[in-house]
Amino acid sequence: MSTIADETTIEKLSSMLIDTSLPLKLRFRILFTLKNLDSQGQKNQSEKTSTVVEAISRAFNDTSALLKHECAYCLGQMGNKNAITKLIQVLNDSNEDTMVRHEAGEALGALGCFDNQDVIDTLTKQSQNLRAEISETCQIALDRLAWLRKAASNESSSISTEKIYSTVDPAPALTLTTIDELKKILLDENRSLYERYRALFALRNIGSDEAVLAICEGFQASSALFRHEIAFVLGQLQSICSIPALHQQLSILNENYMVRHECAETLGSIGTDECRHILETYLNDKERVVRESSLILQTTGIVLVLRYSRTRKGEPYISSTAIVASEFLKGVICIILVWFETDCSLNRLIRKLNDEIYGKPYETVKLAIPSGLYAIQNNLLFIALSYLNAATYQVTYQLKILTTALCCVFMLGKKIQKHQWVSLCMLAIGVAFVTWPSSDEVNKRSVTQSQKSWLQQFIGFGAVLMATLTSGFAGVYFEKILKTGPTSVWVRNIQLAIFGTIFGLVIVCIFDYKAVMDKGFFQGYSTVVWIVIFLQAIGGLIIAAVIKYADNIIKGFATSLSIILSSVVSYFVLNDFAPSLFFFMGAILVIAATFLYGWEKKVKVTSTSDQVRI
Repeated sequence: MSTIADETTIEKLSSMLIDTSLPLKLRFRILFTLKNLDSQGQKNQSEKTSTVVEAISRAFNDTSALLKHECAYCLGQMGNKNAITKLIQVLNDSNEDTMVRHEAGEALGALGCFDNQDVIDTLTKQSQNLRAEISETCQIALDRLAWLRKAASNESSSISTEKIYSTVDPAPALTLTTIDELKKILLDENRSLYERYRALFALRNIGSDEAVLAICEGFQASSALFRHEIAFVLGQLQSICSIPALHQQLSILNENYMVRHECAETLGSIGTDECRHILETYLNDKERVVRESSLILQTTGIVLVLRYSRTRKGEPYISSTAIVASEFLKGVICIILVWFETDCSLNRLIRKLNDEIYGKPYETVKLAIPSGLYAIQNNLLFIALSYLNAATYQVTYQLKILTTALCCVFMLGKKIQKHQWVSLCMLAIGVAFVTWPSSDEVNKRSVTQSQKSWLQQFIGFGAVLMATLTSGFAGVYFEKILKTGPTSVWVRNIQLAIFGTIFGLVIVCIFDYKAVMDKGFFQGYSTVVWIVIFLQAIGGLIIAAVIKYADNIIKGFATSLSIILSSVVSYFVLNDFAPSLFFFMGAILVIAATFLYGWEKKVKVTSTSDQVRI
């Protein structure tokens, strides 16, 4: 027996909904409880239904785009016009995640307020948005409202209002009953998305295996929004016929994240053993593995090539100018990547860069802090590698895992478990062993040469320690920026490169002005130096991608594996490193600590009854 909750109960549920300490799955259930309370209130002419809307709206301040997306969905499905103001606000928020804004636009269409001018004006404005997912959603919503307006003005309309599913669809189903005809419309790229949506929902209403397979063919559509809706509809049908197509779409790593997450949710809702096995393979998404593998190889490459470039014969290059060149190159590469994101349109590229960089000065200036620290850090690393061999530098620099972990605790509120603190202690001991000088090395050198070597090692070791401090803070600060907004990782790197180039030039003027004026900015540059610059630029992009989709600690685990590679190559190729017993003990401790820090028990896939429809 259902009852209408009072304001106290609604307030309690709302507090639980926004409580970030609760599991996301539980918060989703609370959200749907609130949604159902609102439906009960409307049926009983309750005056408290606006309170439920306000309770759900509070969750839009959360950091989870998935939760906010579902909040927008619920507001649209509730049919409560009190939600219009909040949905318009979310749709117009350029700093909000694209997935959330898309759902807000779809919710405005679902509410069916075709006579509300604010809704019409907002949808019309956002139908011109550069993000296809937003513009296409808003155009479909406008088409639905136009259809409702026409139906309302035509009393003799033969349009059926019969509903097979309880959800409010973005578009009404076509009245055609032939699967072949509907499939033809579904796959016709020359038709509007609205028409194709209508064919999609008509096929869903038929619901046969043949209709399901026809829907699956829609995954070849060029519109990511349409592919996302196809996955959602397949989730409503929950047919085992769709499993192969859903699996195939999920396996496409460069597929739009909205589509992949919807495919995963649909497989979870189908819930067969086959679906469970598929989902288990994606508990650790290959996308992350690819990025981390790239980072391992890039880190090893940059250390060895950088070391060689600083110790080779010939005129030395100025390291500070190489930093400027790598930052500039990184910016150019990112601009090219953004150009591809805008369908290779120069006008769209210019508008996007103008909107994201000049149109949001506060967001852009945020990148000045990590950029300045990275500029200092990169120059410290050049100094360190001039005085330390590649292997010692690489292992010592792993202290950044410790500084990064501490910054994560204080800046992001990350909780570190007991076994992870143990691993950090192992790391400190391991680094101490690695930097311990061998007795043979001391005995073989004269006093003068020994003193000179110790001074060089002290300078190099001091430089790398300073670099670990700047690395930890800057990395976590950058992670916080990357994960709190819809701005793409490439745009963020352009902003970072702008300040990186500026700060780099300042450092050149302060420390190397005379040398540059005497022999030029590019003095000592060779093919090897340009390779170093390229690897440095690419490395910045790979690191940003890993931070965006994983975190700084995971990045540390990946780079630590390059210790083994750089040590081996340093011994066999560069001949500048003679490993001692202490080094091997330290290296083993560091690597073991790295894996211990990242160790966690595997989480089993939840049962079908626990799956939430997104």
